[in-house]
Amino acid sequence: MKAIVLYTIMDELEQNKFAAHLVGQKLLERGLKEVFDLDLKTEPIEKTEYGKPFFSLRPNIHFNISHSGKIVVVAFMDEEVGIDIQKHTNLKNFDGVLEKLVYEDLAKEIKNSDDPINSFFKEWVKRESFVKWTGKGLASELKSLPMDQGEYVEISIADDYSCGLWSLKPFDVELKEIKIQWKDVVEN
Repeated sequence: MKAIVLYTIMDELEQNKFAAHLVGQKLLERGLKEVFDLDLKTEPIEKTEYGKPFFSLRPNIHFNISHSGKIVVVAFMDEEVGIDIQKHTNLKNFDGVLEKLVYEDLAKEIKNSDDPINSFFKEWVKRESFVKWTGKGLASELKSLPMDQGEYVEISIADDYSCGLWSLKPFDVELKEIKIQWKDVVEN
């Protein structure tokens, strides 16, 4: 099984949540055309009860989008998929956030690692991609997630970023950069 992960790197001026959302939609559109030869304008998208979008007429095409900092990613698979990317930032309340993320033993392991920030964000994207895969959003407390089903793969896209992908069965990842310029987003 293969996961196709497309990403784009936004210009400095575009780095805000609204712009990243628009770029994510353009990346979804371009990916759907490039990978499946389908036009996003003719593919109805609905949402599950928890708000996860899906193609209502294409039950064998699943997608998920994430963005952080200057990077936007979209993953395509033939089964449910969850992807998350996070830019490594300095957390004001590292201990408090870590306490909400994981149980005490894992928190100690992360704090005592050679690079606690990197270890923290690797764990964050692992949990976030799991939540996005299940489609339940943050209805569950992050540290109490079962995470005993499915498969997880860490993806390397850029320094100071962590990215991860979760799905049910083992999979390989095909990673490809797609250049998207801001003018492409605003002209359509």
